Parts: sequence; structure tokens; C-alpha cells
Amino acid sequence: MSMPTFHLAPDLAVSRLCFGTMTMGEQSRLPESLRLLDAAFDAGVNFFDSAEMYYYAPLPIPPPHILSFPLNTPG
Repeated sequence: MSMPTFHLAPDLAVSRLCFGTMTMGEQSRLPESLRLLDAAFDAGVNFFDSAEMYYYAPLPIPPPHILSFPLNTPG
């Protein structure tokens, strides 16, 4: 059975399963982290979330760094 994929663009398919790496190097040691990455890649995962942390705060407006990106909002 192959890993299901999702097309982000006509020539760009990513696995529907994302492998998060936030705790690697902190909660798991390098040999274990590499073993897990290899296993995910061998299983067909090609979507890796390498964010160290996500911003979260219950604010009524987005944080300023998000506002610096062009927003595609309907007219």
C-alpha cells in the first residue's frame, strides 16, 4: 500500500501524512530521531514539519508578522 498524496500544484504532490520534528533533538536523541525520520521516509512520507514552535495567543487580531504577508481576501 502506498502513501496517499495530495497535489499542492500540478507537479507537486505531498504525502497526506505529515511528520512533525519539533521534539527531535530535545526529547529524542539523534540516533532515535534519525531512525524515526528514515522510517517515515521509507513509508512514503515527504511532508515534514520542521517548525520549532507555533505562535498561539487568544488575540482578536493576527500577530503583526502575519499581517506582513499579502492577504488574498475577497473584495
